[in-house]
Amino acid sequence: MKRIHLQVLFILGLTVFLNSCSKLVELIKSEGEKKSVDKTESKLEGSQQGQKEYISTKFGFAFKYDKLILNDKLQGNDVVELKHISGDKAVLSITKPDAWQKNPEDYIKMAYKDSGDKIYLRKEFKLGKFPALLAELTRSVMKIKMRIIELAAVKDGYIYSFVVTMDEKNVDDVRKEFDLVINSFRLLDTKVNIEDVWKEKLPSDFPHDVLPLYAVDEIYWVSGDSLKNSRELTVVYDSKEKQEKIFNHFSSVMSGAEGLVKNGTYSISGTKSGYSININIESFQYIDKRRVRIEISPLKVAR
Repeated sequence: MKRIHLQVLFILGLTVFLNSCSKLVELIKSEGEKKSVDKTESKLEGSQQGQKEYISTKFGFAFKYDKLILNDKLQGNDVVELKHISGDKAVLSITKPDAWQKNPEDYIKMAYKDSGDKIYLRKEFKLGKFPALLAELTRSVMKIKMRIIELAAVKDGYIYSFVVTMDEKNVDDVRKEFDLVINSFRLLDTKVNIEDVWKEKLPSDFPHDVLPLYAVDEIYWVSGDSLKNSRELTVVYDSKEKQEKIFNHFSSVMSGAEGLVKNGTYSISGTKSGYSININIESFQYIDKRRVRIEISPLKVAR
C-alpha cells in the first residue's frame, strides 16, 4: 500500500514538472515571437523615415535631405533652397569667380581668412577629386547672431557654394537636418556647361533670334512667364562685361530696327520683327558689374 502511495505521488510530481516545462517552453516561444515582431515594426518604422536624395545631372551635384522643404525654382545664381519650419535655411549657388580671382580655386584659398568673424572651423580638403572648403562661424546679421556653415567646391570653372544660416538659438534643434545635407553633398563626375542655363529663367517664347542677350552672368528679374500673352515683358540681368561692349552688341543687333534711337547714356530703342524694344545699360560705381534692363512687347498681343 505504501509502495502504491509513493508511485501515485511520483506520477503527480512528474505531471506537475512536465506542465511547468510546457509553460516555460510556451513562454520562451512567446517572448521570441514578441521580439521578432518588435524587430519587424522597428524596421518598418525606419523605412518610413527614409531620407530623400536630390540629384541634378544638369548642374552636376547631389545631396540627401530629410525634414526640410526643398525649392529648386529660384532666381539668379541660386539653384536650390532647403528650408526648416524654423525659418533657418541652406542655399546652394553656382557662380563664376569674381574679377579679382585668377581662378575659382582662389576662393577656396582666401575665404574666411582674417574675416573678423568667430571661426569654429576652416578646412581645405578634396570633395571627391574637387578642391573644397568647409567653414563654420558666427556672424551678427541685423543684430541677430547667426551660425553660418559653408561648403564650397570648385568644378568645371564654377564655384559651388552651399551656405547654411541658422539662428544661434535654433542650432541645437535644427543642426542635424542641415548636417545631413552638407555631409552628403557630392559633385558628379559628368562635365557640365551652365553658360546658357539662364535661358531657362526666361519665358519659353522669348525671341532669342530677334534679341539675343549678351554676356549674361545672372538673370536678376523677369516680370512674367509669357511674352505673347503679355502687353510687355521686362528682363533685367547682370553682366561682368564692359558697358561699351554690351552697348556695341545691342547696337549691332538693333541696327536694322525702325525708329532706332541711341543716346550717350547707353540706351537703345526701336521696333524690330514685330516687337517694340527698349534697352538700358547701367554701370555701378563701386561694384564691378553692369545691369541690363530690357523692355520688350509684341506689337500685336495674342488673344
